[in-house]
Amino acid sequence: MTLESLSKLITPPISPVDSGTSNDWEEIEKLSGINLPDDYKQFITTFGTGQFGNFLLPFNPFSSNQHLNLLKQVEMRLDSMRKMIEIYGTDDYPYPLYPDADGLLPWGSTDNGDQLFWLTTGNPNNWSVVVHAPRDGVFEHYAESMTSFLEKLIRRDVVSQIFPKDFLENDILFLSIEKK
Repeated sequence: MTLESLSKLITPPISPVDSGTSNDWEEIEKLSGINLPDDYKQFITTFGTGQFGNFLLPFNPFSSNQHLNLLKQVEMRLDSMRKMIEIYGTDDYPYPLYPDADGLLPWGSTDNGDQLFWLTTGNPNNWSVVVHAPRDGVFEHYAESMTSFLEKLIRRDVVSQIFPKDFLENDILFLSIEKK
């Protein structure tokens, strides 16, 4: 499953918001010290900043909005999780956190406060997806890339017990989020 398959289900915006260029990606990876999956970079370049089903929001390193910016959200969410682990222990966290080996690295969130992560095992192009519902302490692992996960979610080949069943029954599956 690729970005091409996802693009057949959802027509990408004509003018994606905060899409970046190949030189921009090099700078982001150099600045962050994180080599990101190619499908994620292609997704952001093609779709830009936006939301699926008015619910699921992939972070974008080119967004000037700190609530949408990948680099800001990685730092904030991992710090928050580390504090929770420090206070409550590791029993509720079956995965280590990035930059630890096989650690979770955030790439998106939902309007319900759910978190979407890459499980950073091996080559970034082989990273899989973990969905976490912090309010319930539930984790779901999907052996899919980000774009494959999104495509299968839209096709309903993947069903998350964490997400509302009807969140993709919206007439607009992907809506760009304009700069403010």
